[in-house]
Amino acid sequence: MNPLLQQLDSGQRAQLDAYLDILLEWNQNMNLTGPCTREEALQRHVVDSLALLPIIEAHAPLSPPSSGPLTLMDVGSGAGFPGLVLAIARPTWRVTLLDSLAKRTRFLGAAAEAAGAAGVRVVCANAEAAGRDPALRDAFQVVTARAVAEMRVLAELCLPFLAPGGVWVAAKGPAPEGEVAAAGPALELLGAQLIGVEDVACAGQQGRRTALTVRKLGPTPTGYPRAVGRPAKRPLGGYIKKPKAG
Repeated sequence: MNPLLQQLDSGQRAQLDAYLDILLEWNQNMNLTGPCTREEALQRHVVDSLALLPIIEAHAPLSPPSSGPLTLMDVGSGAGFPGLVLAIARPTWRVTLLDSLAKRTRFLGAAAEAAGAAGVRVVCANAEAAGRDPALRDAFQVVTARAVAEMRVLAELCLPFLAPGGVWVAAKGPAPEGEVAAAGPALELLGAQLIGVEDVACAGQQGRRTALTVRKLGPTPTGYPRAVGRPAKRPLGGYIKKPKAG
């Protein structure tokens, strides 16, 4: 058994089994993960999500017990990675899963119920619109995103949800340095600062995995996020430098 799975108790592993059951069932009629076997879903998605836990816990703001549980927003949650996996692994956290497609949020609600993940809330909305909702804006201690967009776009979609002092963790592939450099002006504009690029301890055949960690320094400036679709069409910040051929 993967060491990350060994850290869960038997009840949590049973919850993950229930989650995978409903994921594979719905995946026959919806493109949630692309074609995959149970073992592929476990290793490629569940273990990859669990591997973010040490990074989140290393950087998440420390709160006194009286302030309540840690709050986390997973932007573009899709099939529930990493948000629903994190909610199962850390049942005291209050996790919000955000996705723009109704059929995916229906799945997320059904999956959370099947897995018995009581601390999960599902929101169906575009990130741009949700980021202007006073109930969600500047409200979360941690924001996660996995395989959603490049960092200049993600910064505008994710940072508005973070409370000042909170941390944004974006799961990335083997070579994110170019997009990190290009996103520097966007982070500054949105009141945030890069903590670093960290290797993710995820054994498997996926090669190097990384996580970008960013600290929110102050409230989101008025005017951000921009209208739906605008961040992707006109990303904030600089241009991504592509490596030279040869």
